[in-house]
Amino acid sequence: MNHIDIVESAGNVFADFGLDDPEILLGKAEMVRLIASASESRGYTETGLAQALDADLVTAADLLRGKLGRFSIERLVSYLNALDFDVEISIRRCGADDAARFRVSTD
Repeated sequence: MNHIDIVESAGNVFADFGLDDPEILLGKAEMVRLIASASESRGYTETGLAQALDADLVTAADLLRGKLGRFSIERLVSYLNALDFDVEISIRRCGADDAARFRVSTD
């Protein structure tokens, strides 16, 4: 029988894999998840999503396939707005003992 090592996640799969800017990637992934969820709940095909976002079919397909590197945060915000999401950015100083970070939270 093969032995499989199981490692508990630190809470960010991108950090677990040692990728650069894991918090940014996790934030983008959450934004794309919201876009995909809205697309599914509205019954959009890739073509329908592309039309709703005023984007081309390749862009809609890449969004739904999670190709995060193709999309800036600004672009994802514009897509969320096109799907009737309000996006609010909150900036605050972190405490002396806290590291600065980026995160996306949803209601």
